[in-house]
Amino acid sequence: MWGRQPPRHDVRVVPPTTPTESDATTDVPATIPTDAELEPVEGARAEPAVDGRPWYRRVDRKLVLASLIIAFGLVLIVFGLSRSVTGDDVVDLPRAIEDITPRPDDVQVLQQTNVVVDLAQGYEGRLVIDDIALPTIRQNDLAASDVAPGQQVVIPPGVVFEPGNGTLTFTPGGDNPIDSFEPGPHTVQAIFWRTVDGEERARSYTWSFTTI
Repeated sequence: MWGRQPPRHDVRVVPPTTPTESDATTDVPATIPTDAELEPVEGARAEPAVDGRPWYRRVDRKLVLASLIIAFGLVLIVFGLSRSVTGDDVVDLPRAIEDITPRPDDVQVLQQTNVVVDLAQGYEGRLVIDDIALPTIRQNDLAASDVAPGQQVVIPPGVVFEPGNGTLTFTPGGDNPIDSFEPGPHTVQAIFWRTVDGEERARSYTWSFTTI
Protein backbone atom coordinates (compact mmCIF):
# COMPACT_ATOMS: atom_id res chain seq x y z
CA MET A 1 0.00 0.00 0.00
CA TRP A 2 2.77 2.28 0.84
CA GLY A 3 4.51 1.45 -2.29
CA ARG A 4 1.69 2.55 -4.63
CA GLN A 5 2.18 5.73 -6.63
CA PRO A 6 -0.65 8.32 -6.92
CA PRO A 7 -2.48 8.24 -10.20
CA ARG A 8 -1.13 10.59 -12.92
CA HIS A 9 -3.35 12.82 -14.92
CA ASP A 10 -2.48 13.56 -18.50
CA VAL A 11 -1.98 17.25 -19.14
CA ARG A 12 -2.49 18.41 -22.72
CA VAL A 13 -0.39 21.31 -23.87
CA VAL A 14 -2.31 23.49 -26.30
CA PRO A 15 0.03 25.05 -28.81
CA PRO A 16 -0.28 28.82 -29.29
CA THR A 17 -2.61 29.87 -32.07
CA THR A 18 -2.34 32.73 -34.50
CA PRO A 19 -4.77 35.49 -33.57
CA THR A 20 -7.62 35.97 -36.04
CA GLU A 21 -8.97 39.27 -37.36
CA SER A 22 -11.67 39.37 -34.72
CA ASP A 23 -9.12 38.86 -32.01
CA ALA A 24 -6.85 41.64 -33.22
CA THR A 25 -6.41 44.59 -30.91
CA THR A 26 -8.65 47.64 -31.83
CA ASP A 27 -6.91 50.99 -32.05
CA VAL A 28 -8.55 53.36 -29.54
CA PRO A 29 -7.78 57.08 -29.82
CA ALA A 30 -5.81 58.44 -26.96
CA THR A 31 -8.17 61.44 -26.56
CA ILE A 32 -11.89 61.99 -27.25
CA PRO A 33 -12.55 64.91 -29.69
CA THR A 34 -14.52 67.88 -28.36
CA ASP A 35 -17.77 69.28 -29.85
CA ALA A 36 -15.83 72.07 -31.57
CA GLU A 37 -13.61 69.51 -33.36
CA LEU A 38 -16.52 67.46 -34.64
CA GLU A 39 -17.67 68.42 -38.12
CA PRO A 40 -21.46 68.82 -38.52
CA VAL A 41 -23.19 66.22 -40.56
CA GLU A 42 -24.76 67.65 -43.70
CA GLY A 43 -28.54 67.83 -43.42
CA ALA A 44 -28.56 67.48 -39.66
CA ARG A 45 -30.72 69.97 -37.68
CA ALA A 46 -28.73 72.36 -35.56
CA GLU A 47 -29.92 72.66 -32.01
CA PRO A 48 -30.83 76.27 -31.12
CA ALA A 49 -28.64 77.97 -28.62
CA VAL A 50 -30.26 78.32 -25.24
CA ASP A 51 -30.13 81.90 -23.92
CA GLY A 52 -30.30 81.96 -20.18
CA ARG A 53 -31.21 85.67 -19.97
CA PRO A 54 -34.73 86.75 -18.82
CA TRP A 55 -37.24 87.50 -21.59
CA TYR A 56 -37.21 91.24 -20.96
CA ARG A 57 -33.46 91.32 -21.61
CA ARG A 58 -33.83 89.42 -24.87
CA VAL A 59 -36.26 92.05 -26.32
CA ASP A 60 -34.85 94.16 -29.18
CA ARG A 61 -34.92 97.71 -27.83
CA LYS A 62 -34.68 99.31 -31.28
CA LEU A 63 -37.70 97.34 -32.48
CA VAL A 64 -39.69 98.31 -29.40
CA LEU A 65 -38.77 101.99 -29.86
CA ALA A 66 -39.79 101.95 -33.52
CA SER A 67 -43.11 100.33 -32.63
CA LEU A 68 -43.81 102.97 -29.97
CA ILE A 69 -43.06 105.79 -32.44
CA ILE A 70 -45.42 104.30 -35.04
CA ALA A 71 -48.16 103.82 -32.45
CA PHE A 72 -47.77 107.40 -31.22
CA GLY A 73 -48.01 108.69 -34.78
CA LEU A 74 -51.22 106.74 -35.38
CA VAL A 75 -52.70 108.18 -32.19
CA LEU A 76 -51.90 111.72 -33.36
CA ILE A 77 -53.49 111.06 -36.75
CA VAL A 78 -56.67 109.69 -35.21
CA PHE A 79 -56.83 112.60 -32.76
CA GLY A 80 -56.33 115.13 -35.55
CA LEU A 81 -59.04 113.58 -37.69
CA SER A 82 -61.47 113.52 -34.78
CA ARG A 83 -60.84 117.19 -33.99
CA SER A 84 -60.50 118.55 -37.53
CA VAL A 85 -63.23 120.80 -38.90
CA THR A 86 -63.76 122.24 -42.34
CA GLY A 87 -65.90 124.83 -44.03
CA ASP A 88 -68.24 126.88 -41.90
CA ASP A 89 -67.28 124.99 -38.73
CA VAL A 90 -63.88 126.72 -38.79
CA VAL A 91 -65.48 130.17 -38.39
CA ASP A 92 -67.51 130.89 -35.28
CA LEU A 93 -70.10 133.13 -36.92
CA PRO A 94 -73.12 134.64 -35.22
CA ARG A 95 -76.42 132.99 -36.05
CA ALA A 96 -77.44 136.08 -38.01
CA ILE A 97 -74.47 135.69 -40.41
CA GLU A 98 -74.44 132.66 -42.68
CA ASP A 99 -71.18 133.31 -44.54
CA ILE A 100 -68.49 135.93 -45.14
CA THR A 101 -65.88 136.66 -47.82
CA PRO A 102 -62.89 136.84 -47.48
CA ARG A 103 -62.61 134.28 -44.73
CA PRO A 104 -61.19 135.34 -41.37
CA ASP A 105 -57.39 135.37 -41.26
CA ASP A 106 -57.01 134.70 -44.99
CA VAL A 107 -53.52 135.74 -46.13
CA GLN A 108 -53.72 135.32 -49.92
CA VAL A 109 -56.50 137.79 -50.70
CA LEU A 110 -56.36 139.78 -53.93
CA GLN A 111 -56.36 143.58 -53.73
CA GLN A 112 -59.54 143.90 -55.85
CA THR A 113 -61.53 141.24 -54.01
CA ASN A 114 -65.13 141.87 -52.98
CA VAL A 115 -66.18 141.91 -49.34
CA VAL A 116 -69.45 139.98 -48.96
CA VAL A 117 -71.56 139.31 -45.86
CA ASP A 118 -74.44 136.85 -46.24
CA LEU A 119 -77.08 137.62 -43.60
CA ALA A 120 -79.81 135.30 -42.42
CA GLN A 121 -83.36 135.89 -43.60
CA GLY A 122 -85.02 138.88 -41.91
CA TYR A 123 -81.74 140.74 -41.23
CA GLU A 124 -80.06 143.73 -42.79
CA GLY A 125 -76.94 145.71 -42.00
CA ARG A 126 -73.98 147.82 -43.06
CA LEU A 127 -70.18 147.57 -43.23
CA VAL A 128 -67.23 149.44 -41.74
CA ILE A 129 -63.95 148.61 -43.50
CA ASP A 130 -60.62 149.85 -42.13
CA ASP A 131 -62.54 152.28 -39.87
CA ILE A 132 -64.37 153.74 -42.87
CA ALA A 133 -68.15 153.69 -42.46
CA LEU A 134 -69.49 152.95 -45.93
CA PRO A 135 -72.97 154.03 -47.02
CA THR A 136 -75.50 151.29 -47.83
CA ILE A 137 -77.40 151.25 -51.14
CA ARG A 138 -80.45 149.04 -51.45
CA GLN A 139 -80.63 147.16 -54.73
CA ASN A 140 -84.33 148.04 -55.08
CA ASP A 141 -83.41 151.72 -55.19
CA LEU A 142 -80.95 151.08 -58.03
CA ALA A 143 -83.58 149.28 -60.12
CA ALA A 144 -86.05 152.15 -59.65
CA SER A 145 -83.59 154.81 -60.87
CA ASP A 146 -84.12 156.29 -64.31
CA VAL A 147 -81.76 154.63 -66.78
CA ALA A 148 -81.75 155.44 -70.49
CA PRO A 149 -82.04 152.45 -72.85
CA GLY A 150 -78.64 150.90 -73.58
CA GLN A 151 -76.99 152.45 -70.54
CA GLN A 152 -75.66 150.59 -67.55
CA VAL A 153 -76.84 151.20 -64.03
CA VAL A 154 -74.38 153.46 -62.23
CA ILE A 155 -73.75 152.12 -58.75
CA PRO A 156 -73.04 154.90 -56.29
CA PRO A 157 -70.19 154.52 -53.79
CA GLY A 158 -70.92 152.26 -50.88
CA VAL A 159 -72.17 148.78 -50.02
CA VAL A 160 -74.98 147.19 -52.05
CA PHE A 161 -77.61 145.40 -49.97
CA GLU A 162 -79.81 142.80 -51.73
CA PRO A 163 -82.87 142.14 -49.53
CA GLY A 164 -83.85 139.02 -51.46
CA ASN A 165 -80.49 137.31 -50.79
CA GLY A 166 -79.68 139.18 -47.61
CA THR A 167 -76.17 140.04 -48.85
CA LEU A 168 -74.00 143.08 -48.23
CA THR A 169 -71.42 143.50 -51.03
CA PHE A 170 -68.59 146.00 -51.27
CA THR A 171 -66.55 146.24 -54.48
CA PRO A 172 -63.40 148.38 -54.26
CA GLY A 173 -62.74 150.85 -57.05
CA GLY A 174 -64.79 153.44 -58.87
CA ASP A 175 -65.84 156.33 -56.64
CA ASN A 176 -65.55 154.28 -53.46
CA PRO A 177 -63.25 155.60 -50.73
CA ILE A 178 -61.29 152.35 -51.07
CA ASP A 179 -59.96 152.04 -54.60
CA SER A 180 -58.14 148.77 -53.80
CA PHE A 181 -56.90 146.94 -50.74
CA GLU A 182 -53.24 147.71 -50.25
CA PRO A 183 -51.01 144.76 -49.36
CA GLY A 184 -51.28 144.00 -45.68
CA PRO A 185 -53.96 143.41 -43.04
CA HIS A 186 -57.48 144.85 -43.28
CA THR A 187 -60.38 144.85 -40.84
CA VAL A 188 -64.10 144.50 -41.57
CA GLN A 189 -66.91 145.21 -39.10
CA ALA A 190 -70.35 143.94 -40.05
CA ILE A 191 -73.16 145.72 -38.18
CA PHE A 192 -76.46 143.83 -38.46
CA TRP A 193 -79.95 143.89 -36.98
CA ARG A 194 -83.35 142.36 -37.48
CA THR A 195 -85.46 144.41 -39.84
CA VAL A 196 -88.44 144.31 -37.49
CA ASP A 197 -86.29 145.59 -34.57
CA GLY A 198 -84.43 148.38 -36.37
CA GLU A 199 -80.80 149.48 -36.12
CA GLU A 200 -81.32 150.53 -32.50
CA ARG A 201 -80.84 146.88 -31.51
CA ALA A 202 -77.90 146.20 -33.82
CA ARG A 203 -74.99 143.91 -33.08
CA SER A 204 -71.63 143.58 -34.81
CA TYR A 205 -69.05 141.03 -35.91
CA THR A 206 -65.44 141.94 -36.75
CA TRP A 207 -62.78 139.95 -38.59
CA SER A 208 -59.59 140.60 -40.57
CA PHE A 209 -57.79 139.39 -43.69
CA THR A 210 -54.51 140.10 -45.45
CA THR A 211 -54.03 141.06 -49.09
CA ILE A 212 -50.98 140.36 -51.24
